Amino acid sequence: MGILEATVFAFLGGMILNLMPCVFPVLAMKALTVVKSKNLSSTERWKDTGFYSLGILFFFWILYFLFLILKSGGSSLGWGFQLQNPGFIFLLVFFFIFMAFQMLGWIEFSLGVSGKLAQLTSQKSGLGSFLSGGVAVLVATPCTAPFMGSALAFAFSSSPLIGFIVFTSLGLGMALPLVLVQNVPFLSKFLPRPGAWMITFKEILAFPLLLTAAWLFWVFMGISGKDESFYILACLVFLFFLIWLSKKINQQALRLTVYSFLILSIFGIAYSTERQIKEANTFLVPQSLFQKNVWEAGYESSATYSKDNLQLALESGQPVFLYFTADWCVTCKYNEKTVFRTDSVLSFLKDNNVLVLKADWTNEDPEISKVLESYGRNGVPLYVYYKKGRLSKPIFLSQILTPDIALQEMKL
Repeated sequence: MGILEATVFAFLGGMILNLMPCVFPVLAMKALTVVKSKNLSSTERWKDTGFYSLGILFFFWILYFLFLILKSGGSSLGWGFQLQNPGFIFLLVFFFIFMAFQMLGWIEFSLGVSGKLAQLTSQKSGLGSFLSGGVAVLVATPCTAPFMGSALAFAFSSSPLIGFIVFTSLGLGMALPLVLVQNVPFLSKFLPRPGAWMITFKEILAFPLLLTAAWLFWVFMGISGKDESFYILACLVFLFFLIWLSKKINQQALRLTVYSFLILSIFGIAYSTERQIKEANTFLVPQSLFQKNVWEAGYESSATYSKDNLQLALESGQPVFLYFTADWCVTCKYNEKTVFRTDSVLSFLKDNNVLVLKADWTNEDPEISKVLESYGRNGVPLYVYYKKGRLSKPIFLSQILTPDIALQEMKL
């Protein structure tokens, strides 16, 4: 793959990323802003979408440069690596609950400085649009859209300049659909008129945010455990108590003190959570030592991935289906539920005596990261099928699948 092809693939992947379930809650929130923009001038609409696009680009650049910094320190990382960090997941859980409570009107976060914060985050100032673009990037990372996998693998394995170009193309592709809808008259005329219905719609949007927070907490439980999960729940209650307390205080100095303590507590808890879970995980026995059957649909010929498991199966001539997944990967879980657990796919695997190997990338795993790189990928999901009779030439399945598409590709 060359830089031109990678750039085009990244742009297309960025556009399709808007259709992925991870981004729906944030895009729904942004939809309210788009509807409100019908009352703005053309210049103000372009300014709003410009800041939104800049927010997307800026946060994509941050992710890429963070990847470069960590990679230079010897870490083996890929797309979605930040969701392997329990402290980061805690921040996202808190953020989504906080946003949902705000949309329901249960929390009003005001610094008591004559509405300056509201002015800064208003649509006309641009800061609110910039931040919403950044949030869209953060919640998009659990998903991998078609075309993205090979483009990101090329970016991560190329020079920093080429990687920067590919990530910029990805951000531009993600920003383009909303820019067109908000600024092209032919498209914007289909938008509904602003009205009282927007208040109800805003409250309805709080529930997808709460569902996202619940899913992220489930991911957190998978990474950590019961004790750490209870600790996080207690911390969340404490943080929202501080927010409630700030509303009861009339003196601005005391309120700012509570806010300062709140912000310090949020990042302090995130840091302590990461350290606590890393220390706990050092005493855990690797799953591969005791986990034999990982195919949750009951398929017997399955095992946790290891280099030896794969090598022995291929040397014996047995076909192998190797899938890379993670608990925080929405696309992975969707495919596993709706494709690989269906009777037709399970029957095909059983009839052809296929060994199913699961490579779980939920937690940081340098070995799995290296295997992904060896296949020319840098993120999940990845589906590799070693067909009998052509074991030396594996088949790579699509990332967006149906049972029929999966069977068709495995039978090629």
